Amino acid sequence: MEWLAILGLGALLWALAARVGELTRKLEALERRLPPEAKPLPSATREFAAAPGEELEPLLLDTPLPEPSNDSDYAPPRPPGTEPAPAAAVAHPRVAPTLTGALSPIQAQALGVLVILVALLAPQFTARTLWPPTGLTLYLAAVAVAGFAVSAWRRWAWAAAITALGLYCWFAAAIAADDLRRALTMVSLAAVGGVSLAFRKPAAEAAAERLRWSRLQAELPTAALSASSVLMLWAWVSIADTGSGSVARVAWVATMLVALAAASVRARVAAAATFAVSAIALALGFSVYLALRADFLRPSADFYPFILFAALAIAIAAMLARPHRGSRTITAATGAVCAALLAALAAVSRPNWHEPAAWAALFSAAAILFTMALFSAREARDAKRDLAAATWAGAGAALLFLGIESALPSSLRAAAYGGASLALAAGLAWRGWAAFRFAALSAAGFAVAHALSRDFIDAAPQFSAALLLVAVATAAFVFAASAVAARAEPRGYGSEGLGAAGVILVLIGVFLALPWASLDGFAESSLRALALMAAGHITLQREGGFIARWRGQVLLGLGLVHALIAQAIAAHPWWGLEPAAIVGPPLFNGLELAFAAPAALSLAASARLYARQRNAARIYASIGGVLGLVWALSEVRRMFHGAAMATAPSGLAEVACYALIFLAGLLALRLLSRRRSAAGADAPFTQDLVRIADGAAWLWMRVVRSLTLALAWAARRGAAVTRSRE
Repeated sequence: MEWLAILGLGALLWALAARVGELTRKLEALERRLPPEAKPLPSATREFAAAPGEELEPLLLDTPLPEPSNDSDYAPPRPPGTEPAPAAAVAHPRVAPTLTGALSPIQAQALGVLVILVALLAPQFTARTLWPPTGLTLYLAAVAVAGFAVSAWRRWAWAAAITALGLYCWFAAAIAADDLRRALTMVSLAAVGGVSLAFRKPAAEAAAERLRWSRLQAELPTAALSASSVLMLWAWVSIADTGSGSVARVAWVATMLVALAAASVRARVAAAATFAVSAIALALGFSVYLALRADFLRPSADFYPFILFAALAIAIAAMLARPHRGSRTITAATGAVCAALLAALAAVSRPNWHEPAAWAALFSAAAILFTMALFSAREARDAKRDLAAATWAGAGAALLFLGIESALPSSLRAAAYGGASLALAAGLAWRGWAAFRFAALSAAGFAVAHALSRDFIDAAPQFSAALLLVAVATAAFVFAASAVAARAEPRGYGSEGLGAAGVILVLIGVFLALPWASLDGFAESSLRALALMAAGHITLQREGGFIARWRGQVLLGLGLVHALIAQAIAAHPWWGLEPAAIVGPPLFNGLELAFAAPAALSLAASARLYARQRNAARIYASIGGVLGLVWALSEVRRMFHGAAMATAPSGLAEVACYALIFLAGLLALRLLSRRRSAAGADAPFTQDLVRIADGAAWLWMRVVRSLTLALAWAARRGAAVTRSRE
């Protein structure tokens, strides 16, 4: 019976606090209506301290308030002995100041706080085993409702704060006792009560109050919602190690907190960050639960529907929150990211990542987020630059990519990403959002990555025809995306990047088709270098953006590097590290593919670029000349030795042919430089050609002189050796 006694004491203190509050209100009203000359002096307090006042309280509480005069704020003084008894008693110099000081609102609020504390601590001071779980929960709920109601009625800020703090303490106790229902009830009541107090408008407040009602009204909803959402993480942890692991109650309460936060932000009673805290806490709760269950148990049967429900609720709540314009971005970003994360977790939680339940959730969530982006763009002044709509669209694109990974096998993902890039480029042309540009480029990048993946390339010998069709379809999708994006951004890097991706996909298709030709490894490698150089030569542009100006040169440079390293150094049939075998007739064999054709393309690119990019053109011309010289020397070597190019010794006639090649090259340079000089000596190409011809002639003369001296020295040395022997 101890808890009944404490409960009765709490009720008595509660009634006393209400009586004191009513008495204080009437005293204040009477003192405001007294005439100035009848107001007592502060010194009279000490005189009245010993006076009996047992009859004063019933007199004040049972007597109606006097009516003020219609002509003035203060009634005229009455003749002595004619004023009513209650007013005379209060106007006595020893009565009013004593009661006003003894029964102040601060003391009434302190007594109310004491009553709430006693009521909240009553179960703790008694034997808690005597309290039935449901009865204890109902009792604490009744105390919370009464505490918030009295706080709102009397505008007692400290009473409201103590009530909320007590509920959070009981939440911790319930979590420790594994009573999930009581814990959820406590955080729910704290959040709802804190928000409800925001609608009680403040009245005139004393300046000396440390915690004013206006301050509590402005800060308690945000604090209560944020604290309740964060504390819900402990509820997620507590259900993770249970046998069934049902998430229904916890997920429902956490989702309702997100909805309450969105409604509070919309009503302007809570800060916009409140919704962000609630949504992030909900997403973290599902993540923590899934991480803890993954170690030893599978998620519960209700995890999948509730996590999808939570994702949908977050997206809708973020859209309906309608915060201040300055907070639209953070609200949209939080809603989009958390909804996308929950949808991805729903797909990951399935036993099979590729089952329809996984990719259907991803595609459905992507469609919802794209719809949210459209609604968000309607509220923006400049939809093309609106970050809120961009975050919705970006999150939707991310889920679309995950859905492709989940729904399709690796051999078809490249084509699917190509189709996604076309769809996103169409969105860019339709709405002009920057998010669609980046998403289309990302889709094209993923298409190229899958086309270059080991699974895709390794499957080429077995399914070369099908994979070739996939590569062709992917390239067609990406080129179409580039054309569509060019309508929205004629010289934007989005369309140019998509075009470059299309070129790379064409090259991949060419590489996949090469095994069909039954070529040797040296010829196949040469064709790959030629394909890169041809693509670079085709995409060389005079105008355009950054990507358009450099994509051709990058591809051309990659092809030249491949020809120099793979063919001219590593696999050259004469001096290579691993000499390759050359098949075919003279002048029509693998040497032409490896050296002559790249030299021609390099010289052609140099001629195209000489007018506007002279340094790059000079580099291409030099590399082309080197490759042409290597081809000529290699053909002469093969004509003399055939398949034994790497091992046969060089003869005198062979060396003479090499000398003739150098001499013929010098003569060609000299004749060409003279002809260009006669046509126009001031042209940049002509000046460079003259310098090269002069430098080559000087070098040739030095080489011939050195060889002549070496031969003369060798002849003398041989003659001397012969004479010594004789």
